[in-house]
Amino acid sequence: MAKNTLISLPTCLAHTSRPLILDGGMGTVLQSFDLAAADFGGENYAGCFEYLALHNPAPLQKAHQAYLDAGADIIETCTFGASPIVLQEFGLAEQAYAINQANAQLAKSLASKASTPDKPRFVAGSLGPTTKSLTLQHLTFEEMVDNYYPQALGLYDGGIDYFLLETANDPLTLKAARIALKKVLREKHDPEFPVALSATFSGQQMLAGQDIRAYWAITQAWRPFYLGLNCITEGELPLLNFLLQHATCPVAVMPNNGLPNEHGQYAQTPARFLAQLKPFLNPPAGRGLKLVGGCCGTTPAHIKALAEYISLNFSSGDAWPTVDLPPKSAAPQHHPSVLAGTTWLNID
Repeated sequence: MAKNTLISLPTCLAHTSRPLILDGGMGTVLQSFDLAAADFGGENYAGCFEYLALHNPAPLQKAHQAYLDAGADIIETCTFGASPIVLQEFGLAEQAYAINQANAQLAKSLASKASTPDKPRFVAGSLGPTTKSLTLQHLTFEEMVDNYYPQALGLYDGGIDYFLLETANDPLTLKAARIALKKVLREKHDPEFPVALSATFSGQQMLAGQDIRAYWAITQAWRPFYLGLNCITEGELPLLNFLLQHATCPVAVMPNNGLPNEHGQYAQTPARFLAQLKPFLNPPAGRGLKLVGGCCGTTPAHIKALAEYISLNFSSGDAWPTVDLPPKSAAPQHHPSVLAGTTWLNID
């Protein structure tokens, strides 16, 4: 796997004084290009943005570059729906490995070209929740593990800097994905490779019924690279307060650009998007976010506004170490026993 030629992402995250900037909505940008069926390779593949990496990578390259130019430190591969379960809707399930590898190689190439000693760039390997639910028994747990394996292998071999299991809505599916990732990393003799987790909530619950306390309790023992929320609206942002108070790892958020109107368009301005995030970037007391970006409806303009705000309001003097450094030692902490179903049971 290709490694970053400058410094590692764990070093940057552990030692920088400012939040790292993730990109925004990939689908939002690609949809603005008004691609025709021919751009995807025919009617059978129309709408499969993941397949563009093999057939017509120019739109993906343009979208990634727009986010790098806007100031993103991390760009995501266009592989949210690149698991065999989702790709089979286009007759592409057998190409899952190749599609993920090609997307990772494309994003990594662009990130490496944009990297400088003062601003290295990184790639997150995106794995979505699929279109099936284990809680609803759409398939078996073993089948879900097998589904994630070729996607994870392709992303790793393509050179990503970390896995991002995002828009998680079912902890069982998240667990299956994690097992598939661990299998890949055992085979690659790379057990410490970073794995980040990000869930979506509607109101106070995940789709499978868990609240924010259960989400944290279920995932805390997995030692994620970071723990986050994405594909949420302003009403769910207060859920971050619980993670910022309890999580022992960095906390991230990638909210939507408000809610779509009757035409399916997101009209929230970059200024409004930034305003809702400021309280979590500069809290009056306690921890702030360590990574922040955008999800559905966000564009390079939204990420640019975020990058400019962070540049003006956070120290840049010690933003990037020049060499890889060991992780900072954490202070000893008391860890009570915590159980979780749809909520937590804290046994202190």
